[in-house]
Amino acid sequence: MNGIGLRSALRHNTQDEHDRLDAQIGDFSDLQSYRSFLVGSYRFRKCLEPATSTIGFWNAELLLEELTHDLEDLGAGIVSAPVTALRAETQAEQLGLLYVLEGSALGARILFRRAEQLGFTQTHGARHLAGQVSDPRRWRNFLTMLESLGDIDQSLAIRGARACFTAALTHFIEVQSEPSQFA
Repeated sequence: MNGIGLRSALRHNTQDEHDRLDAQIGDFSDLQSYRSFLVGSYRFRKCLEPATSTIGFWNAELLLEELTHDLEDLGAGIVSAPVTALRAETQAEQLGLLYVLEGSALGARILFRRAEQLGFTQTHGARHLAGQVSDPRRWRNFLTMLESLGDIDQSLAIRGARACFTAALTHFIEVQSEPSQFA
């Protein structure tokens, strides 16, 4: 992987995981599918956010509180399930995790528009999505920081990104395979 930038290495080596996650989230077009999306997002953030609290070089957006309110707005409340916290012990693994997390804000733009079509807003039902899209410079600032770092072990960064994608995919699959609590 020498000679290839960290961003390119992360994108190239996680494309399959990214595509699977996009397909799993799908096109929520009704209240039931949006609720499932929120529950999956909540569970994923519940396992992700503890790992971001140890990162000292970047302030990750914490969205559990907003997700909690979004779920309450839909009458779903907190749907608990066992959650294993992600671990990212090295700076390289943390960068991989942040690559996925910060990149998700790009997709959140599309998802926020879908939520708006269902009648949800930045103050009711789609707070977490509104939070993700509130700073259009955030992704560019992250990429600048990512590429400005010196010698980063790309294999560890890729491992961190893949672990993050896998955790997200696992939570969304689990939610969709559960009997509906919202009938």
